[in-house]
Amino acid sequence: MNKLIMETLSPLNLPVFFIAQGENNSYPQIVFNIKENGWEYEDDRESGRKYEINMSLLSKGDYLDLKEKIEELMIKSNFKKGTGYYPEYNAQLETYVVPLRFYYYKINKGEINNG
Repeated sequence: MNKLIMETLSPLNLPVFFIAQGENNSYPQIVFNIKENGWEYEDDRESGRKYEINMSLLSKGDYLDLKEKIEELMIKSNFKKGTGYYPEYNAQLETYVVPLRFYYYKINKGEINNG
């Protein structure tokens, strides 16, 4: 899943990190984490997985266009947009933190597009 997310966001040419912000102090950048659960069951056996991707866009300036591009790329790669939270400004880092949430559903033999 990490590879799929990284490949999906690669056209943005931004640093993308899993779980923690890296040593790279350039902005904007993206940090994400994944929660994975069984989603579909048949005969008491898991037949599908649900991935919840929590993502933060970190930006020093206007982030609206970039947020839209991230959403477009993720949706184009069969991620479903979830409910996000309000952006916050981190005064210590002088950075906007823009939370995004996506879901990805996978059944044994491929991806599906509902949820």
